[in-house]
Amino acid sequence: MSSLSSSKANGQPSSNFWQTIAPYTIPAIAGGLAVIPPFYGFIVKSALQTEMPIPKMSFLQILKEGCKAAPTLAAQILLQTIVEKAGRSIYEIADKTPLTLPQRFASAMTVAALSVPALAIFNGQTTGRSAKKSLRHLYIKQAARSRPEKQVFYFYYKL
Repeated sequence: MSSLSSSKANGQPSSNFWQTIAPYTIPAIAGGLAVIPPFYGFIVKSALQTEMPIPKMSFLQILKEGCKAAPTLAAQILLQTIVEKAGRSIYEIADKTPLTLPQRFASAMTVAALSVPALAIFNGQTTGRSAKKSLRHLYIKQAARSRPEKQVFYFYYKL
């Protein structure tokens, strides 16, 4: 029986279950919650970058918008964690050795490329766009521009 489907006789999930999902869910939840307080800063940044007026918002409006953006960031972190761990496992199973620098770079590039849509949605939320509209505004040039920047950040973060 897999650790994800196993449970104790009393119906409580086994500790193996929590040990399996905790490395994925804890960073995602923490990241989602952490974006709420500074979210207005992201809104201001987007307004300045697009030469739009900086919106005046009450504390409750800022909190509401931050809460709407939190699941997007949490999903992005969860996706990055899953892809990074899967890539690391594939390389390490094949070689039975830790990742080399080129393998780390390839892993970081893959994670960054898969994160672009979630990043576009998050950035769109800072300008008041829906997820659907944000993805429509994600065009090849924007994706190509954001991926190398994200890739370099993620690569250095994982070193």
